[in-house]
Parts: sequence; structure tokens; C-alpha cells
Amino acid sequence: QVLSGNGGKLVETGAVKWLFEKKGVIAVSSNQPQDIKLEELELKVIEAGAEDMVFRNDSLDIYIEMENLEKVKQNLKNQGVQIESSSLGWVAKENIQVEKNNKGAAQKLFDALEDLDSVQEIYSNLAP
Repeated sequence: QVLSGNGGKLVETGAVKWLFEKKGVIAVSSNQPQDIKLEELELKVIEAGAEDMVFRNDSLDIYIEMENLEKVKQNLKNQGVQIESSSLGWVAKENIQVEKNNKGAAQKLFDALEDLDSVQEIYSNLAP
């Protein structure tokens, strides 16, 4: 009901899995202690072993190979970086750009899905 009412459709299990890869994800606030500047934070993340990083609002999302998640997390902590969260997640291999009105429709669908008790996680390949 939620899918059809919001322009979505149900596909078979695993039908879009190839668009994503399982990664370690560490979220770090860009508001670190006074002695860590933004450029220094980026260097610490690279030195810790991160594969990629993306700034989103006041947060820095760090992407790591799954098997290196705890090692990189500990390395960052040892360097004084404050970590908000860490987890394993499905990360889009490639983000796609959509028009503003389609992006709004997708967000409406995501919001409706989040309200369902049976939905645990939502992963998207829409560009921020």
C-alpha cells in the first residue's frame, strides 16, 4: 500500500543489491574539540585507513572495508577524534542525480516507509 501510493514498486529480494556494497560506516561530528581543525580531521581520517569520506551537514561519514571497521574506529579514537556512531551498512556504489520534484517524491516515500514497524533500514543511491 505504501509503495503503490507513493510511486514505488516491490521487486524480488536481491534485485537491486548489486547497486550497493557492504561497508563499515563511521559518523564523526565536524565539530571536534578546539585543537582539531577540519583539515586536520581529514588527514586523521585518511591516516586511520578510511576508503572514502563525505561531509553531510555537520557530520562526516567515513567509509571503510567491513573487516577494518573496528581498527579504523580505534585508530581515530586514539587520535582524539570524537565518534558519533559506527555500523555496517549498504553503501551505494554510485549515486544518481534526480530532479528536485522526483527527489521530493522519493523523500515522501522514504518517510512513509520509516513509519512502518516492519521496515528496519532504508538504503538509497540518490545523490544528496
